Amino acid sequence: MSKAVAAETGGAPALVSRELPPVPVSIQGPVETYNWLGDQDEHKQAALRFTESICHGPNNPTPAIRPLLLQGAALEWPATELWSLDWLAANHGSFRGMVRISPSMDVKYCNSRLSRLLTAATCGSYIPTSATTMMSMAEFAMRLRADCPQPSLRYPGQEFCYMQAAVPKRLLKDIQPDQHWAFNSRGISAISSINVVTGWLQMAGDWQPRDSGKDLLLARMWVSPAGTVSPLHYDIPDSILTQIRGRKRLLLWQREDLHRLYTYPMWHPLFRRSRVNPVAPDLAKYPLYQGVAVYEALLNPGDLLFIPSCWAHYTESLDMSISISTRLPLRGSKATGAWLRKVLHSHRR
Repeated sequence: MSKAVAAETGGAPALVSRELPPVPVSIQGPVETYNWLGDQDEHKQAALRFTESICHGPNNPTPAIRPLLLQGAALEWPATELWSLDWLAANHGSFRGMVRISPSMDVKYCNSRLSRLLTAATCGSYIPTSATTMMSMAEFAMRLRADCPQPSLRYPGQEFCYMQAAVPKRLLKDIQPDQHWAFNSRGISAISSINVVTGWLQMAGDWQPRDSGKDLLLARMWVSPAGTVSPLHYDIPDSILTQIRGRKRLLLWQREDLHRLYTYPMWHPLFRRSRVNPVAPDLAKYPLYQGVAVYEALLNPGDLLFIPSCWAHYTESLDMSISISTRLPLRGSKATGAWLRKVLHSHRR
């Protein structure tokens, strides 16, 4: 066991090997990738042009939107230096967030309300694939230890925990740049300061346009042990995934192929999830999946991945992993443009 894993688990044996074998699928190629802190200025300019293109209004035609990986775009965020499982437990152990509990490391999302309805309708024959509970960060860290003294919460014998919680307000300052590049009619203007806490509370926490029908700009923290898998699914809004600690590997499927992934209907507890297991696809049962293009993104700490609306993705935590996700409003809105400019152009060298 590596020293890094031992430190993250309080010296206890890790639940799984630190290294996770790659999923045996045929990869079309990597997603478009730029080294944000590199010397090649054309990479930065291309990323800026990409950012501007997705900020156009709905009446302005834009090129096809594809995933974009910006390597090192968040390396100067305080969180990439500070956050680890042990640090969060020691300094923010009382913070309570949502934790998904699963009988395996394939952590399948399951809508709890629809699960209850379907269980009742089938007289108990439907068994939810996972459950959720509120848990303190201190307890969550303890339950990741192989020698955890606490009894199982839901699945006797073996269960796995995956934190999927809104970032508490007191931690927002660690993931919010304190400067950003503003845009004007002549392009990028000089650096301007913003209020760190107020800006994030407005953009990520308290600003809730419930009557607009748009998703909230809510920052969520995803903490998972090495080996955790988030099965194939898609999200409706555009989103940004920022890697804070450890490594993650994502496989992505373009939205044009969504019908070939055999997703569950919206009334099902597993809606937006695919019936296809990309590790071992049953092509006799799901023939349209044959030959579908798969793209790959490997995220290291400080990397930022833009995932367009309805691009399906499959996620592996290669190490003990901490990530931040932000779902954006409808493409073309002013809020989307403001958020992307603040994130992608922060600390630009």
